[in-house]
Amino acid sequence: MQNEPTNKSSKTPFLALLVLLAVALIYGVLTTLKLNNNKAAFETEKLIKIEELKAVQRDFDLLYEENESNKDEISATKERLQQVIDSVTNLKPDYTLVTKLRSVRDQLKAKLLKLKEENERLKLENTLLATQKDSISSELGQVRVVYDSVSKANENLQLIAVKAEKLYINELISRSVRIKKSGKVVESTRAKKVGGFEVCYTVGKNEVTKFGDKEFFIQLVSPSKKVLGARYAITDPEDRTIKITKISKFRYDNEMIKICDFVEPLPNEEIVAGTYFINVFDSNKLISSTKQTLK
Repeated sequence: MQNEPTNKSSKTPFLALLVLLAVALIYGVLTTLKLNNNKAAFETEKLIKIEELKAVQRDFDLLYEENESNKDEISATKERLQQVIDSVTNLKPDYTLVTKLRSVRDQLKAKLLKLKEENERLKLENTLLATQKDSISSELGQVRVVYDSVSKANENLQLIAVKAEKLYINELISRSVRIKKSGKVVESTRAKKVGGFEVCYTVGKNEVTKFGDKEFFIQLVSPSKKVLGARYAITDPEDRTIKITKISKFRYDNEMIKICDFVEPLPNEEIVAGTYFINVFDSNKLISSTKQTLK
């Protein structure tokens, strides 16, 4: 009976050791399961991000087909994107890799959105240009001050849209204004108050044209078909005189540029109610026209 405490005492360390081994085993199993779960999660996340990058790549493919002005930039981006996809496909996934893929995806989506917005802007500009060309073509039949041949003017307008050495106008806007004694310019459509017309036009981008000082000729035509403010004159291909109201000069560096000028009648000429035509010539060729009606 005296040996029983001794036996119990000798078993206690052994039991404690078994418990520690069991805890260590369970901890190791749980840790392994957690690591395996993390690896599986990272692998799944990596595959998802790669598929998202491929989706972005397909969007760039579509944008490449629709876009004419940024093909080089889009092509370079597509190539870099393919390199990223190829480089990470066989890499072991971890937190750093998944984070990097997420960052690349977000950057490319932002760039794609920017390029899409620019593409839509260019489409709108082309639509406005086409609309304006149609409008000018329909109004040329009413312009008889200097040009007897409407077919010749239409031929010149068709050349505007061709990429050649000649500059072209893709937007022509006029507004009738009066100048107060303070010098402030105020828009008005009442003939008695109008002192002249502010004429603004946009010259399109043309990489073929030589850069440097350029000039267009602006002509203001009254409702009675008389050229107002005729301070200058040029001749057409048939040696006929074309009266000009204003010589519009500007510096051209092959990029799109907006120019505004003020045209007005001579001191002895009067602005009356009716429809006025503003014609713009490049050399002796009519390249754009607009009209405005005063009350």
